[in-house]
Amino acid sequence: MINFNFNLKDIDFKKIRKRDIFTIFAVISVICIFFKDEINSFFVEKNQAGQIVKPDQFGKAIEKNVRFEYILQDMQEKYNCTYVNVNLFHNGDSTKWGFHFSKMSCIEEAVRHDQLKRGYKLKNWSIEPFAQKFAKLYHEGYVYLPNLRTEKDAYFNTTLTRLEVISVIYVAIYDKRYIDKNGLPHLVGFLAFQWNEPTNLSNAQKISMIKEVERIKEFVIK
Repeated sequence: MINFNFNLKDIDFKKIRKRDIFTIFAVISVICIFFKDEINSFFVEKNQAGQIVKPDQFGKAIEKNVRFEYILQDMQEKYNCTYVNVNLFHNGDSTKWGFHFSKMSCIEEAVRHDQLKRGYKLKNWSIEPFAQKFAKLYHEGYVYLPNLRTEKDAYFNTTLTRLEVISVIYVAIYDKRYIDKNGLPHLVGFLAFQWNEPTNLSNAQKISMIKEVERIKEFVIK
């Protein structure tokens, strides 16, 4: 019977030459080259048909983007909006009280068939002009502005109306994994439903829109 037991102490490492080490690595390399497919197939997952299950990074990215866009487009049609977009806060410093953000950007937008996307115009906006509205958004979960033309805030009745936004409802996107000193979850962004004319949404419609956030959290909460 062959005894496979050996002790490293029995090996005289002084007698091992560099040429021997090189030869061993060369043999191993040749074996790996000639049997690469067999070696790879031994360590990969296969389905019942024997096909190799391999993640398609390109396909995965496309699928994720298309799904995100599809969901927003579905919201646009469901509520007959002119625009529906998702905006996230960024460029902030983390403190013991939470995250202090300075800017926001639109990361995805769905538009009505007769409109063009404006995402490129909605990058790196300062949140300072929105501070009062976002304070309400932070504490109440949504802000509904039925007619921006009648808003006292000049930023809303002038700047936003130039983007053909006349009515809007902002719905908070919270990351509930983090809590601030007041016990409130972190506000990381918002889902915006926008119309190019005044609206009069019922309570049932507003509640329905608030619940829509759950459909997009997987794309924005990392």
